[in-house]
Amino acid sequence: MVINPKAAKRFAEALHTRTKTDAVDAAVLAQFALRMPVTPWQRPDDLALAIRACARRIAALNQLRTQTKDQLHAVQQTATTPDFLIANLQHSIQFIAAQIEHLRRQALDLIATDEALQQSCELLISSTGIAAASAIQLLGELLVLPDDMQAKQWVAMAGLDPPQLLSGSSVSMKPRLSKAGIRYLRIALYMPALSAARHDPNVRAFYRHLIETRGLKKIHALCAVMRKLLLAIHAWLRRNAPVVGGRFYSPADFGQSFQGFIEGWLIHRCRLHHGFSVSVQCGRLFARLSVRKKGGISPSRAWSSPARCRALLPLVKHP
Repeated sequence: MVINPKAAKRFAEALHTRTKTDAVDAAVLAQFALRMPVTPWQRPDDLALAIRACARRIAALNQLRTQTKDQLHAVQQTATTPDFLIANLQHSIQFIAAQIEHLRRQALDLIATDEALQQSCELLISSTGIAAASAIQLLGELLVLPDDMQAKQWVAMAGLDPPQLLSGSSVSMKPRLSKAGIRYLRIALYMPALSAARHDPNVRAFYRHLIETRGLKKIHALCAVMRKLLLAIHAWLRRNAPVVGGRFYSPADFGQSFQGFIEGWLIHRCRLHHGFSVSVQCGRLFARLSVRKKGGISPSRAWSSPARCRALLPLVKHP
């Protein structure tokens, strides 16, 4: 049985525990086990743990190599740096790169020992943006998760879920990523999402749609791509199906969704703010006109004024 440390800490705070000793902590954990529903933890198999250990060691070496490259760049900016120091840093970078390559080969050998894992790895590599290096990092973190976890639970474990902070009419904070999960999984998803947003037409269309239509910043749109990519990976591995880019995002769906949005918005706007009700046929007419203009325009600029809405009076029906 494994208890989430954050849940145990919040439970102790709810009990107004001020003293922290071994005896007090033991009593708090005993009360937690009695009062709270605890799900028994099932240990992952040895192969999954070994792959995760290799993946996390590779991630640590990648970070170390980046730091060493930054140090090499810094010392090369001055003429007083000894040549042997530059040679030492270059040798360290080569040594770390050799270690990373050796660990990747070992991880691929571990994956090849299991037919199902090898098939999952090939399935990930078949998608745009994911190569062998990224597949190792992803499988290393996903294999240790329970088999019955749903796609949204994967997103929560990766810390890519945006929790809402709303309370009455005074507290309304913008949603932000929780980042309360496995940070190694977010690191493993970053480069595949960035590569897919550049080279995959469906992912690139989704990325541009978020920036140009939804008004998101590039980093926010990339995080949304990471989240959707994780959802797609869950579907691919669960169904053991080949990658279908059109199911990730289809640019043709944008016109229909934007048209439906304008229809409902226009009808609601006229009824609530301008005192009359617009027929559904009228809303569809103006929605089609909006979608035809540059692939969709902002409805607040197009049809928000009372004068433009009252131009629809021949087609309106009063409540």
